[in-house]
Amino acid sequence: MTYPNNSSDWLQRLVGFDTISHNSNLALIDDIHAFLLTLGLSPMIVPNAVGDKANLWVSIYNHSPAKAKQSGGIVLSGHSDVVPVANQAWSQNPFCAWISDGKIYGRGACDMKGFLACVLNFLPEAVGLAKENKLTHPLHLAVSFDEEVGCLGVPLLLAKLKTWGAVPDYCIVGEPTQLQAVVAHKGISVYECTIQGKSTHSSLTPVGVNAISYGAKMIEFITNVAEEAKDGVQDTAFDVPFTTLSVGQIQGGTAVNIVPDSCSFVFEQRHLPNSDPDVIIQKICAYAEKLSQTMQKIAPECGIYLTKKVAVPALPCHDKQAELLTLIAKAKTQDNASANPPKISTQKVAYATEGGHFYQADIPTVICGPGRINEAHKADEFIAISELERCDRMLARLFTKD
Repeated sequence: MTYPNNSSDWLQRLVGFDTISHNSNLALIDDIHAFLLTLGLSPMIVPNAVGDKANLWVSIYNHSPAKAKQSGGIVLSGHSDVVPVANQAWSQNPFCAWISDGKIYGRGACDMKGFLACVLNFLPEAVGLAKENKLTHPLHLAVSFDEEVGCLGVPLLLAKLKTWGAVPDYCIVGEPTQLQAVVAHKGISVYECTIQGKSTHSSLTPVGVNAISYGAKMIEFITNVAEEAKDGVQDTAFDVPFTTLSVGQIQGGTAVNIVPDSCSFVFEQRHLPNSDPDVIIQKICAYAEKLSQTMQKIAPECGIYLTKKVAVPALPCHDKQAELLTLIAKAKTQDNASANPPKISTQKVAYATEGGHFYQADIPTVICGPGRINEAHKADEFIAISELERCDRMLARLFTKD
């Protein structure tokens, strides 16, 4: 088996695996696993309960001095799954990458197989450095699954790290930031609200319980809570400086002349790192209980129920990021000794990543990777080859001794 020897070719190879979240990622994981074996490494696989998806972990250490190899180092973390392509107007096959005008196109090119391509391209050099004891830090590669549908894979991997006794110093999650350092992001909680009403003929509405009408009351209440949140806790470093709520899906009803007995909708909360998401949810639950009591006066089987579907923790800005930010700044300094000490601009973003999970595992984390987030998730997704090359240089400097 022949493997690529540059990040552009690696990216084209990775894009060729259809790893939409509802599909298995095992073919991609197996390919990376086989490549790592050719480098003499010992990758570890952490599958899901069903066995159709898996995380991958591998570590590279200097060969001497002989000491406990599980401690320290920097995790380079990326997810293998991508978002769907259905109902998008792609100009070419999204899983057959193509190059045009200095850019690589394909699903996942930007989010975030570009970063994985750069890391895989660097690993042979890292292995060579380790043999000569020239790695500045132990290097850990983490490849996860199902990030796009709630960061479902990485908690399994982090749980395994504890059993292995692995204690990395830092983590870089390579989401597309144009290699700017993101030090904080919002958390996400997604809930499904189910309304159980009582069906009847539409000419007899007083004896029925209209589930859609009560769903509308719930949505109106959530909208009002969202408006109140604008005046609550704020952090102006975010482009949207307050906690937000949004209803994104709704279903209900079968015919215009039938009082509907069921309605459901899905809403999300994107909360600031320094706010408690449960405060708002408790307020919504209390209102749902109040409406349920009104419904049950007509039909006791009626009610409104909330179910948490997804919970992704926020990444707060914290003091332990400082040394990692300095390392990244040095790695981005291109032979410019005038930066003393080197500085790096930082950002806070409204989208969520696996960074919150690494933070909760006591691993100081920064989000930093090639590509622009506004190119992700759309038709003809792309990343500039120059961005990959910049990331190549950053990784080499990060792990190479002066």
